[in-house]
Amino acid sequence: MKNFYLKKWSYTMILIVLMLFSYKEVSAQYPVNLYCNAEGTLGEPIGGIYAWNDWFTNITFAGINHNRVKDGWITRYTSEIGSVQRGQKYTLSVTVNAAGADFSFQYIAAYIDWNRDGDCGIRSGIPTPDTGESYLLGQGASHPQTMTIEITVPMDAVVGTTWLRVMLDGDEGNGDYSCYVGYGEIKDFPVEVTAGGSAPTVTTTAATSISATSATLGGNVTADGGAAVSERGVVYSTTDSTPTIAEGATKDTNGSGTGIFSESIGSLSAGTTYYYNAYAINSAGTSYGTTTSFTTSSATAPDIEFTNCPDNVRA
Repeated sequence: MKNFYLKKWSYTMILIVLMLFSYKEVSAQYPVNLYCNAEGTLGEPIGGIYAWNDWFTNITFAGINHNRVKDGWITRYTSEIGSVQRGQKYTLSVTVNAAGADFSFQYIAAYIDWNRDGDCGIRSGIPTPDTGESYLLGQGASHPQTMTIEITVPMDAVVGTTWLRVMLDGDEGNGDYSCYVGYGEIKDFPVEVTAGGSAPTVTTTAATSISATSATLGGNVTADGGAAVSERGVVYSTTDSTPTIAEGATKDTNGSGTGIFSESIGSLSAGTTYYYNAYAINSAGTSYGTTTSFTTSSATAPDIEFTNCPDNVRA
């Protein structure tokens, strides 16, 4: 295997030398609280890119255009930041060196912690794997020098800063996001995730079928804002003239998506004025229509019919 015994012996000697003379410098390259906090204490740092000719020459993704080479075993580039939006598609392009490299032993992959739970769910011991957080770019002799893959940001990706990890394992293994590869390197980049799109557009329709204790309320979601409408319905209140979910108004959910919706709302109080509003929610936020009001009918006493009564007590 690629001068297996010589390679493994040389790898061991490199590790010994580095631990003796540059331990602090190497350890400082391990990111803090990134994917797996045990990376700095595993005792198995990744292989020597200076001795084995496997390294990245270019990485581009969502505003990142990285051309530095041979910076270290694992390096975190905090000043090179990608920016993505939920639901949008971006191209990750990775180029590895050609001269001196043996593509037949290379495994090139990327990992993005979209749910920001500190891992990518593929390392042994992870109880619940995270789907859609690992991307294989190339493996074995057939992969080209430059590899690309289209990555769609999940709609449920957590908004904020997460991390892209690009890994080159030059010793045939599969590696993983946890920083152990043989004869390659790992590079980490911050990626800023935004909601993207805009909140939905919704209108409130006039109340119908108003009685003493019920009324039919609804609205119309006319546009989804570029992201799926996950919830829609109405909110209403007797005291808040501009009812919203955040203000604690009574909420009645009525499905999802765009279009017209309505529902009969019961258990209302007779002779009472209600303020209500249609609402719709997508990943970008919550929208409301124009607040409308209606008043329920007053309660009326039932008609009473007297029969077989003396004339002096008849109605």
